[in-house]
Amino acid sequence: MKEKIRIPKYIYIIVIIYSIIFFSFAAIRHNNLQSNWDVGISEEYVWNTINGKFFFSDDLELNYLGNHFHPIQILMLPAYYLFPETETMFLLQTLALTLSSLIIYHISQKKLENKTVSSIITITYLIHPTIMLSLILDLHFMFYSIPLILLAIYFAEENKWTYYWIFLVASILVVEYISIVTLFMGIYIFISKNKKQGLRTIIVSILAFIIIIQVIMPTLNPSSKYTHLDRYNYLGNNIKEIATNLMLHPIYEFNKVFTYNNFENSRYILLMLGFNLFLPLGSLLSIITIPIISINILSLNYSQNCYSFYYSLIIVSIFFYATIKSLEKIKRKNIHLFKKMIVAFLIISIILSIKFGFVPLINGETKSPIIENKCFNNHFSIINLINKVKSHDSIKYGSEIKEQISQIPENESVLSTFHIYSQTTHKNESRNLRNQFFSLKRQCIVENYFLYDHTDSFSPFKKNFTDIKQYFKDNNYNIIWEKGEVVIFKKEHYNRECLNIIPLTK
Repeated sequence: MKEKIRIPKYIYIIVIIYSIIFFSFAAIRHNNLQSNWDVGISEEYVWNTINGKFFFSDDLELNYLGNHFHPIQILMLPAYYLFPETETMFLLQTLALTLSSLIIYHISQKKLENKTVSSIITITYLIHPTIMLSLILDLHFMFYSIPLILLAIYFAEENKWTYYWIFLVASILVVEYISIVTLFMGIYIFISKNKKQGLRTIIVSILAFIIIIQVIMPTLNPSSKYTHLDRYNYLGNNIKEIATNLMLHPIYEFNKVFTYNNFENSRYILLMLGFNLFLPLGSLLSIITIPIISINILSLNYSQNCYSFYYSLIIVSIFFYATIKSLEKIKRKNIHLFKKMIVAFLIISIILSIKFGFVPLINGETKSPIIENKCFNNHFSIINLINKVKSHDSIKYGSEIKEQISQIPENESVLSTFHIYSQTTHKNESRNLRNQFFSLKRQCIVENYFLYDHTDSFSPFKKNFTDIKQYFKDNNYNIIWEKGEVVIFKKEHYNRECLNIIPLTK
């Protein structure tokens, strides 16, 4: 009988310290007004939910479940209700991902029965560039899928099917496309573990995908279509066309994708495998990553094939599980080779983590022929945070802006520019100028307050700052606060008349 697995105290200490550091960094970035639209949109509908507007997004003007299917978020509501702050969401996100590291330790110890090796694998997981860089860059609910998917796979491996189904269903409820991942999980289980359970998983996953994408989300979305399909519009106009083209012309389509922009996608996949010394290829488990890798490399959204963004989190976590299974095979056949592989794995992990993790984390970029610097920016930079680099005036006057926002009544409507938006979500209506203009094609504003930063690169306005201020003053708006090129307008007489902003964009 095997000894019960106990996680060493030093691993708990490392995970706690790690969580504190990365939670603090994310929170400081947000308080410095360096966080992006994702933080605002992620908190807005949660705030609205606890205030009577269930999952409604004022910025998107729809129920958020019609944009991204996140019903698992309901489990977060009690914590957010008790502590309704952005920091609560950052903390829960950090805990979800760091919990995954403890699961990785347990799996490693179960398979390899070596505390030193399990500790090495756990620490290399924590310092993996995708893990570190994703943790500090805004809020994304992909994080909650990681421990759930790992546990679903683990319980399938252990033939504990009740627990497996609990975590599988929970995974599907994190985000709409996880059902494609669980579909491939079903294929893996069908081939390697249990044909009956594998087939059930495949059927449930297909049904879940159809119901979520074709029924629930269109019902909650006024456009009646999947919002993010434009990232794949070169493959077809709808999911059916995209799937048909990929099935009828797979070689042509994937050849086009892999040769795109100097083989950028090929480099992305090689780097993702290289972090784990290509060991994931030694386990069939890696097939579960096929849908996420495909979604990322087929997308026109460049950040999806950047390892530095959260889109790759599921790939990283499953690759670590697959690495453990590959090492287990090697250990059984040749213990000396196993020891050499562990040393090589540790060395490669440290080198790549420094080059592609710690370096951009410190200075915001890394010089490498493998990865383009479009995958990085000063959002990653600790140096910029410490030196308080002012990339826009919102950062320069951050504390004063937040003080002004706190004086705006909660029952008011607020429109703001990109980096200010995430600070305004605790209002009755909160919207972001960039999303309203570019995504929703809105040509006028009705909000009672308008918080405008002329130095924000995401502003659609092209007129000079003086002309913009004068335009609003001539149209029923007063300036109630101004510093540098940041200004807060308030309607002199509240009404729902729409002020045309097209003249300011030319």
